[in-house]
Amino acid sequence: MPTKSNITLTLDSCHATAINLDSDNLTILSTDWSGVESVYKTNLAQMHTIKDRWRAIHADVADYVPAGSSILDIGCGDKDILNTISVDSDGEYWGIDLNSAADQVHDLDGDLLTLNKTWDVGLCIETLGFIDDPGRMLDHYKQYANSWIITIRPMVPNSVPIAKSSVNVKHTWNRDGLITFLNEHFSSVTVSDTIYTDVQTYNSGFPKPFLIAVCTP
Repeated sequence: MPTKSNITLTLDSCHATAINLDSDNLTILSTDWSGVESVYKTNLAQMHTIKDRWRAIHADVADYVPAGSSILDIGCGDKDILNTISVDSDGEYWGIDLNSAADQVHDLDGDLLTLNKTWDVGLCIETLGFIDDPGRMLDHYKQYANSWIITIRPMVPNSVPIAKSSVNVKHTWNRDGLITFLNEHFSSVTVSDTIYTDVQTYNSGFPKPFLIAVCTP
C-alpha cells in the first residue's frame, strides 16, 4: 500500500467518462440543451436512475484515487463505488452511512464518531447537500483522511434547481459558492470546472452536472 508521503491527489483536465461544460461534444450528447429543463421537469422518473448517476460520477472519482489507497467513505450508500474502485484488503475501505450495507451504520446528522485510524483518501460523494450541518461534519471527519475527494451536484445555468427535484436536499452551491465553503474547512482546495455525466455510457437521460473537489485538511 502506498505510504502517506506519496499519496498525491490532483485535478487535471482529463475525464475519461465526462465532458466539460464548454466542450463541443455537449451538442452530441444533448442536441437541444435549451429544452433540457422542461424535459427534466416532465419526465424525471424516466430520464435516469440515481444508480446511473452515481456510477457515472464514481468512474471519474476513481481517476483521483491512487492505486492501493485506503479509503474512508462518508455517506457511502450501498458501497456501490467498490464496483469502480478496488481496495487491497479488508479494512482498507470503511463506509459510513444510514444504509444497512455500510460498514458502520450511522446517521451523519447525529453524534460525531470517533474513528480508530487514518485513511489515505476520504470520499464524500453527493453527500454534503443532504447534511443538516455539512461544515460540522467536515470539520470533524477531515482529520481521519490525508486528502479528500468531494463531489456535489451544483446549481448551473440550463439546469433545474436540485432543490425542486429532490425534497431531501438541504444545501446547494454553485462552483464559486462551493470553493468559498470548502476553503472555510480545508487548508487547500481545488475544484473542477462543471463536468457532465456521459449519457451515452451511463444511460442517464441527458448530461447531469457535477463538481469534483480535491481538498487537504
